[in-house]
Amino acid sequence: LSKVKDFKAKKSSSTVGYIMFQMFKSHVETQEKRTKAITLFQGFRAYLHYHIKASKAYLHSRMRNRVDSLLKVLKRADPNPEQAHGKKAFRVYKH
Repeated sequence: LSKVKDFKAKKSSSTVGYIMFQMFKSHVETQEKRTKAITLFQGFRAYLHYHIKASKAYLHSRMRNRVDSLLKVLKRADPNPEQAHGKKAFRVYKH
């Protein structure tokens, strides 16, 4: 615990934080419990990476959808639709 209190990441480092697990004797009393605890620890990294990637993909899809909707709004607001699209979307009155 003293190592964790004195932990200081470099400003330019990619280290953002840490995760600390606490094990009790009851978690490793028998061979079966010990094996299960080891398996869970080994699988935690993959579990964490999967969820980080899934969250990132979800956010990117939301951003893409938002950009698409904003582009649709821009296309509807085009002052010269016949030049931009090759056909008239609505009647343009010139003064």
